[in-house]
Amino acid sequence: MYRESVTEGKSRYEIIMRAKISWREAGVRRSQRDWINRELAEIGMTPLTDEEMKVHTISATPQLL
Repeated sequence: MYRESVTEGKSRYEIIMRAKISWREAGVRRSQRDWINRELAEIGMTPLTDEEMKVHTISATPQLL
């Protein structure tokens, strides 16, 4: 039920884009891919594919602070 309320009206693309923004704002030392996969897992969605990483230009390396 929680999963439906979070994803209702939001496409996977929108969820990924919001996760990219929150990753940057959080300033954590983990990769975008790890951060986004954690966000997706919390709402019961499958992890990013290699193709999605290319389409959304997602980094697999931690950000430098």
